[in-house]
Amino acid sequence: MADYITLGLNIFCLVLILTGMFWGLIRGLNKTVSRLIFLLVVGIILVFVTIPITNLLLKIPVNAEMLGETETSGTITIMEFLSKTMEGYLGQDFVTKYPEFSDLLVSLPLAFVYAVVFLVLFWVLKIVLLPLNAIINKLTFGRKQKAEQLGFSAFSGTLDDGYVFAKKDDSSKPAKKSKPQKLSRKERKQLEKENRPKKYRLLGSLVGAGVGMILIFYTMVPFYGIINIAETVKGTKVNHLSDETIDLDEMTDGMLTDIVKGYDLSAIGRISSVLGFEKLGLATFDQLTSTKINGNKIVLREDVSTIITTVTKVDRLVGSYKTATENGLENITQEELTELISATDDIITTCSQIKFVDALSDYVLPLTYEILKANDVKIVENEYINELIIEMLADLVEESGIDVFTELKNVVEIAKYVNDQGLLHPLITGGASEILTAIKGVDDNFGEQLSSKIFAIKCVDTVFPQMLNIGLEIFDDATDFGYEENT
Repeated sequence: MADYITLGLNIFCLVLILTGMFWGLIRGLNKTVSRLIFLLVVGIILVFVTIPITNLLLKIPVNAEMLGETETSGTITIMEFLSKTMEGYLGQDFVTKYPEFSDLLVSLPLAFVYAVVFLVLFWVLKIVLLPLNAIINKLTFGRKQKAEQLGFSAFSGTLDDGYVFAKKDDSSKPAKKSKPQKLSRKERKQLEKENRPKKYRLLGSLVGAGVGMILIFYTMVPFYGIINIAETVKGTKVNHLSDETIDLDEMTDGMLTDIVKGYDLSAIGRISSVLGFEKLGLATFDQLTSTKINGNKIVLREDVSTIITTVTKVDRLVGSYKTATENGLENITQEELTELISATDDIITTCSQIKFVDALSDYVLPLTYEILKANDVKIVENEYINELIIEMLADLVEESGIDVFTELKNVVEIAKYVNDQGLLHPLITGGASEILTAIKGVDDNFGEQLSSKIFAIKCVDTVFPQMLNIGLEIFDDATDFGYEENT
């Protein structure tokens, strides 16, 4: 497949460059330069107006049946259709409570649409705005051409009404007053053609090759981004997150590798690399596929790369955990425990750099709670702990200003602190004597430091009453003390 991709790109490159050179030879230097300027201007303008134009197009009503919408009669906008589709996955109650959430989810796949619309608009406007090309040519070279025509008329003896003066006699005899002689239209055109200034056709042909390169660049902008994403994704392997190894390249039958290889071996790939088209194309792709959500600027290509990095790190962490606990959690070493905590901290940091996830972090807890409540999910077998988690989530959903990543980092910070004090490993692996020995070695202000770190977790402060209530219920079941919740 890579060979066919290379061949297709080479033919595409050759056709555009040769076509540009041919038209440059026919049009001459001036018109070809104006064409080059025209295409550059159109492409630059489209980079900045494609997104608003696309958003307007998405709001144009179309027949519902065209989109396969059977529940809606009459017309519906594409944006409304996408929102209704998302509503089907999230549930109407959740969308009613958090209407902006479904719109946020729709915004990410739309990033690819912006790049495609840019390509379509460029080729459409390239044809439709040809009159603008003529205006640019007139403004750029009109005065020069007018001056050349005036010079030609003065020195050749032609008149605007089609007359020509007779040539002066070289003899010593005084010349008779010559009379203008009428020329036919055909003779006048022939005379003008013979005396017309040169068009610098060879230079026009070279500039025409540049026009072909501009067409290649703007056409390839969406593909520069897609190829770069394919190159990022193709080597991803997940060995520990499931029972079987997941190889993204194998899942696509090697298509990702073929796309990257075919592009690298093609003339377009090599020319783009040498001339810097690839870097400029990626910057243009990023401009087209970036969007703002809750004040966060999300760049599609960067987020995809960070997601792949995060998945790879999580896979390695799961692998390390499986290896460390192969003979039981009680046999984990101090070094392995420290490594697991450190890796977890690194994953949370990396995951928080995924701008799309960070933008949606305010909705993570509500969505989790709605899913658990709707499906009556048991997170753990212990009834009390399961109830505690559900009630904690319910309280956290009502609480505003809780950042999930900050909370997770605070939890890891507690684990790191207890581990640095030499207490965590005995708590996991040791008996009572090992734990007591470890307690004797902790800092004098250990209790104060630990409690401050615990209450730095905002959700602990929110759910502490629930934790206390569940603890007292467990105590009451064990002792029949007669505890009743104070509401």
